[in-house]
Amino acid sequence: MAKIFLSHSSRDKDIVSKVYAELGHANAHYDVATFDPTGFLPDEIYEALSDSDTFVLFASKVALESPWVQGELRIAFLNWMRAGIKDVMVFLLRDGTRSMVPEWLQSYVILEHPSPAHIVSRVKSRLISNERNYAANPPFYQYENIVALEQRVAIGGDKMPKAIMLCGSDGYGKKQLANELYARHFSSVPKYKIYLPLDKCSSEVDLYKATLGTFSLLTISDLSARLREFEYSEPEVRFSLLAEEIGKVCLGQQALIIESKDSLLGESGELIPWLQGLIEALPKSTYPRLILLSIRRPTYISANIVEDLAVHQLRPLTTDNSILLFKWWLKKLGVQQPDYVVEQLLDRIDGSQKQIELAARLVSNLDIPKGLLKNKNKIFSDLEAQAYKLLLDIEQDRSCSLILEFIAECGYVSETDLIAALDGALELPREEIADALLRLVAYGFVITDEISLRLPAFLSRSARSFNKDPEVASAVKSAWNRLVRMFGNIDEETESSLPILTEVCLSKLQSGENSLSLVDSIILPSQCFRLARKCYDDNAYLKSLELCKKAYERRIALTDEGAIEVLRIMGLSAARLGNSAEFSSAIDCFEQYGGHKKARRIKEYLLGFEARLAGRFDQAMTRMHSAYQLAGNGDIHILRELAFLYWAQDDFVRARDYIRPAKAKAPNNPFIIEMEIKIELAQGEGYIRQNIDQIGDLIEKITAVERDTFTTFSLPSRIEFQLATKNIQIARQMISEKERNGGLLPAIQLLKAKALMADKQYGEAKDILIKLKSQTENDMGNQRLSARPKISRLIIEAASGISVSDGINEYERNAQYLPNVIAKKMRSELKELAAFSGQTLTSKERQFLNS
Repeated sequence: MAKIFLSHSSRDKDIVSKVYAELGHANAHYDVATFDPTGFLPDEIYEALSDSDTFVLFASKVALESPWVQGELRIAFLNWMRAGIKDVMVFLLRDGTRSMVPEWLQSYVILEHPSPAHIVSRVKSRLISNERNYAANPPFYQYENIVALEQRVAIGGDKMPKAIMLCGSDGYGKKQLANELYARHFSSVPKYKIYLPLDKCSSEVDLYKATLGTFSLLTISDLSARLREFEYSEPEVRFSLLAEEIGKVCLGQQALIIESKDSLLGESGELIPWLQGLIEALPKSTYPRLILLSIRRPTYISANIVEDLAVHQLRPLTTDNSILLFKWWLKKLGVQQPDYVVEQLLDRIDGSQKQIELAARLVSNLDIPKGLLKNKNKIFSDLEAQAYKLLLDIEQDRSCSLILEFIAECGYVSETDLIAALDGALELPREEIADALLRLVAYGFVITDEISLRLPAFLSRSARSFNKDPEVASAVKSAWNRLVRMFGNIDEETESSLPILTEVCLSKLQSGENSLSLVDSIILPSQCFRLARKCYDDNAYLKSLELCKKAYERRIALTDEGAIEVLRIMGLSAARLGNSAEFSSAIDCFEQYGGHKKARRIKEYLLGFEARLAGRFDQAMTRMHSAYQLAGNGDIHILRELAFLYWAQDDFVRARDYIRPAKAKAPNNPFIIEMEIKIELAQGEGYIRQNIDQIGDLIEKITAVERDTFTTFSLPSRIEFQLATKNIQIARQMISEKERNGGLLPAIQLLKAKALMADKQYGEAKDILIKLKSQTENDMGNQRLSARPKISRLIIEAASGISVSDGINEYERNAQYLPNVIAKKMRSELKELAAFSGQTLTSKERQFLNS
C-alpha cells in the first residue's frame, strides 16, 4: 500500500514526530522509523518516495534550506510529474513563508496552525476524502439520533447554535454522530476535529491552556505569563479571551470537541458557570464551532444561552443495529463466529458501540466456542473479566508488560516518547516495543488520542501491579529517568509544543526536581491533582498530600467542585497518615464552600472516614449517615463505608442494602466485592449453604480482579469461606501453606485465630490476637486502627472460651473499642455464658454482669 512521505528538518521533529505517531507506520514514511541507519541514505529516501503517493512538506525556513530536504523535493517533483505522487500538502512551520516554498508547491500550501493536532486532522481528513481508509471506519447506524439532532441544528441563519452538546453513556458513539452531522451539513469542516479532554477538576484555565497549545509553539516563560494574566483577569475578560482562542483554533473551518465525563455539569446537573459564560462570549458562525460531549444531560440551561446551545440525548443502538455492527467488527477482525456467540453477548453489549467493539476484539483473541461449551451461561457475564484473563497471558510478554506498567506510571505519554524511553529496556529492541504497542492497542488495552497514550480505567491498577516483578520495576524506573533526561535541556526560553512543555514539567514534578523556576505556573492545579490521585492510589500518601496542597494554593484556577475534589484527596491522605494537623486544616478549608451541598457531604464523609481509621465506629456511622443524607446515595465510597460499619455491628441486612447499590455502580471494584463477600459469609452456615453458588461466583470474581489492587483479597475470602462452612482443617491447611511461603498479613493472622477458636484452642488464639492488637496500635499504616474493634471483639470471645472470668476481664479492657451495639451484645452473651457454665465468680464479676 502506498504511503505518505513526511519531508522535514530534524529541527522540527518536536512537531513531525507527533504527526507520525498519529498517522502510524502503516500510513507514513518517517526517517527515524523508516530508514536503516546502516544503509545508504539517498537510496533509502529514493525508495521511500517511490513507495509514496502523498508528499507532505513541513516548510520551516531551516527545512527549506536543508540539502536533504531539497534533495527530497527534487525526487518528489519528478514523481509528481510522472503522477506517482497523487497528492501534496505543505504546512508552514515557524518562520517558513509561502514565498520560500518552490513554485510548483506553492498552490499546495495549507494555511493551518502549525500544531501536530491541526496538521494530523488535515492529513487524516484528506486520507478519508481520498477513500484510502474508508473501510476502516464502522458503518453509521444512528439514524434516529441524526434526524433528531438535525431538527435543532440544520436551520441556518441567525438561529444557528454556537455549540452543540451530545449526552450519553461512554460508547454510544457521540463523536461518530458529530462527524456525521458535520459531513451532511458543514462539509468544509474536516472529519478529524481538534479534540480536548477535560478531567474532573478542569476549569476554564485548563481549557485556555489547552487551546493555546493546540496551535502555538510556546516557551515556558511565555506560557507562564499568559496563564497568570488569564487566571487573575475578571470572569468576563477570561470568557472573552477563551472565546478568542477557540476562534483561532477553529480558523480554516475547524471545530473543537471538548469531552468530559461529568466536569461540564454541576452536581445538580446545571451547566457549570464558566461554560455558560464561554458560550455566551462565542461569536455567531455559519456552523457550531464547539462540540461538547458529556455523559449527563443538563437539567437547566440559562435563558441567556438557550438558543446558542443545542442539546441532544443519544439513544442506544437498536438490537438489530447492534447485531449488524458486531458482525461488521468480527468480519473486520477476521473472526468467524457462529450466531450463538452473538446471542450470548447481546444482553451485555446491546446499544453500546464501544462495548460492541471491545467484545469483538476480545472474542478475536479467545477460544469462544470451546469456552461456550464449557460454561455457556457465564462466559460473557463480565467482559472485563475476560479482558483480565487475556491480560494474564499478555503479562508473560515482557515487552507488553513493560509498556503497560510504564504508561500506568506516567499516567499518559506520547507514543514517540514512550518508544524512545523504553528503547533497549530489558534488552528489547525498538521494533519489538513498537509491535507490542500495536498489539495492545488492538486488544483495547491501550487507548490513543491526539497527543498521548493512556490505559482504560479498568486496567490502570492492573498494569501498575506489573511492578511486582523487580526486573520490570527497575526497567520502568530507568525508562522514567531517561524520559526526564530527554527533556532536561529545555530551558525557559525554548520554544516547543504544549504537550512537550507539559510533559517536561510533569516529569520534573513527579521526580521531585524543579530546576525550572516556572514549572509551578505551567502545571495547573488540575494536573497536580491528577498526579496526587495516582500517588494516593499507589499508597504514596505523603506525596499525595503535598501535591494536593500545591494544587489548592492555586485554587483560583479550579472550579469550586474541582477545589472540593482536591480537598477530598488531601483529607484522605492526611487521614491515612494519621496527621491530625493536616487533616484539620483540610476540614477547615471546607468552610469556604459552606453553601455547597457537595462540600458539606465530602466534609462529613472525611470526618467519618477518619473516625473509622481511628477505630471510632459509632462516630464514623453518624458522620457517614450525614454524608449519605446530603445526596450521598450515589457515592460508592460512602455506600461501602456504611456497609462496612453495619457489618461491624452484625446488621447484615442493612449492610447488604448499602453494598448492593455500590456494586451496581462499580461491579468490578474489588473493595466492594470484598465487602459483599464479608457480608454474605457472616450470615451463618445455613444461609451460606443456600447461596453457595452465588458466594462462589463472588470469590471467583475477586480472584479475577484482585490484580487491580496491591492487597490480596482472594485468599482471605477463600479461608473465610472454609471457616464459615465449618471446614476448619482445610482453612488451617491454607493458612499453614501461606505461612510456610512467608509471613502472614494481619488479615490472615486474624483468620488463624478464628480457626484456632473453632478448634477450641482459645488460649493460643488469644495470644495471637493480643499480639495483633498491639501491632495494630503501634502501626500507622494506611488502615491505622480500623481493625482494632474486630480484634478486640475476638479477644473477648477467645477469653470467654477459656473462662467467664477471663472473658469479663478482657471485656473491661476492650469494650471501649467496640461499637455500642456490639458492646451491649457481648455483655449480654457473657451474662448468658455465666448462667450456663455455672462457674464460680467473684462479687465484682457478678456485680459487673448484673449492672
